Formats: sequence, structure tokens, C-alpha cells
Amino acid sequence: MNVYEAWIGDCHLKEVDGQRECRCQVAVWADGYDVFHARLIEHIEAKGLCLLWVEEGLPATRYLQRHSDQQRQIGILARTVHEGHLVELAQTNFQTVETGPDPEHKYLIYEDISDLVPLDDQFGAWPAKNTPDALIHPLFGQPQPATPDDEHYGHEGDVPVMRTFAIIDAAKLQSGFDEIEECGVPYRCLFKGKAAQDLRDVAPYLLEIDAASEMTRRLLTYNPKLPDNMTTAHLWHKEPGIYIRSRMCFDDVWCHFRKFVRIQDENGKWFYFRFWEPSVLDQLPEIFSPENGKKFFARNLSFVLLTANPSAGRIIRRV
Repeated sequence: MNVYEAWIGDCHLKEVDGQRECRCQVAVWADGYDVFHARLIEHIEAKGLCLLWVEEGLPATRYLQRHSDQQRQIGILARTVHEGHLVELAQTNFQTVETGPDPEHKYLIYEDISDLVPLDDQFGAWPAKNTPDALIHPLFGQPQPATPDDEHYGHEGDVPVMRTFAIIDAAKLQSGFDEIEECGVPYRCLFKGKAAQDLRDVAPYLLEIDAASEMTRRLLTYNPKLPDNMTTAHLWHKEPGIYIRSRMCFDDVWCHFRKFVRIQDENGKWFYFRFWEPSVLDQLPEIFSPENGKKFFARNLSFVLLTANPSAGRIIRRV
């Protein structure tokens, strides 16, 4: 049985209806990372904020092992949370930040996906679908190669097929890494070394999915008859990650996104940047400068963004 205690994290918040942002520490009364993250999200959304990223997310004792110089302030913050007060943000100092590209984000094209409904229990259906009809083409279609593709690969017959990838947050899964390990499709953690091992149950993973895989069905299914945390059967409502289309191979896609896992603030401190959260991906054109935005939204990638409430989707790609 897990024990509830104070968990500490470093987070970057943004006003939903404004341009002000802040970085602060947070204490959450939790018995694991999943509860820590869920309670943090619920708390900040009630305040009209959104979470751009969160770093650490550790029990207070483990957090202090890494940051012994902050013992006094973390001790004070940790003691503020309990069963009757679940979340406490440290002092916040919101500041207006300059947005990156102009409101039209002219280097990107947006295409809404209409009539989007997740798969249900499909009771009595045969054969069962793995993909909602509205997502068959956006996720698994094979568009004609564009002229630049032909020029890059030499001849039309040499152009690779369009692959489908997902970056999934293991923290959204009931059994964390175990569900990634048993997903039946190629996968690789976006973290490396000790971080990949220590944070494997809360880390992001690149998966290559296809229209026939059972994992695809799980990602695109919501069955209200099942417990929400039964992620071995349905995941849509969890907004588990983002989807990418590309003709690049698995290793090249992994190398591209590895470059954005951590970012540095103006004080030189490094943070994990949760771009694999659908809500964060949707705001990246405003967060990034045009120069950095064009690096992330590379021409050989397109993105499919799916949200659970309300069920909506959009395709994002470079001009």
C-alpha cells in the first residue's frame, strides 16, 4: 500500500487567457507520480493556468537528497500539504513574455479533423476497428510524395513510406514502463542513461505504430464502462501523448526529439520540457521563437494532435 506524503516539483506555468508565465516550486500530497501530476493539473486548471512542463516530481525526502541547499524552503513548502490541503504553489511571480511567431504562426499550417469520435467497446462489431474512421487518413494514409521528397531520395520509387509515430508519457499508464515494454510495437525512451532507468515509469517513449497494432486500438479507444485507470484497455481519455508522421526512420525521429527533451532557462538551469503533452504541443508556436519553432516543427515531420475533452483533433505541419 502506497503512503501519502509531500511530493515536490519544479514547474513552469502559463496563464490560459494571457501571455504571462512563471516558474515555481510546488508541493502535492500524493502517493506516487501519477497522483502528483493529476492533482497538480487539476489545481492549476482551476486557477486558469496551464502546465508547460514540470521537473523532478519526487517525494520531498528524495528531492532534498538532490537539492540539499534548499532544505529550509522545501521543508516549509512540504509541511503545507496534507489530506485537507492537497496542493501548494510556492510564491509565484508572473511576468509577461514575448510570444514567438505572430498570431497566424505563418510557418505552420493547421487542419482540423472533423467528425472525430474515439472507438468504444465495439460490442458485437466484427471485425473490430483499430482506428476511428476520421483518423485513418491523418494517421495512416500514404500521401503522394511531394517534389522535394523526390529530389531528396532520387526517384519516386525510392521515397520511403510515410510512417506513424507516437510519443507516449508512461506516467499516464497504470503500470508505467511495464505497459510500454509489453505494447508489441518498437519503442525507445527519450531519456538516456540514469534518467531513463530512474524515471522509466514517468518518462516519454517514442513508439512506431501501425493500423494493425493492438496498441493503436488502445490509444484510440475510450470505453466509459471501464475504470478510467484501466489503461491496458483504453487510453484516449488520458491524452497519453502526441502523434507524428514522417518518412524518416525510427532512429532519426528519436534523435530529432531527443534535442528538445530538456531546455535551459535564462539562468542557465536545465528543465525537462513536456512537449509530448497535447496541451503543450498546441502552444509551442507561441512558446518558441520562430527560429526554434522551425527547428522543432521540421519540414519532414507533421503532427497529429488529439484532445479528449471535447474530442477534437488537428494536423500541424510546416508550410
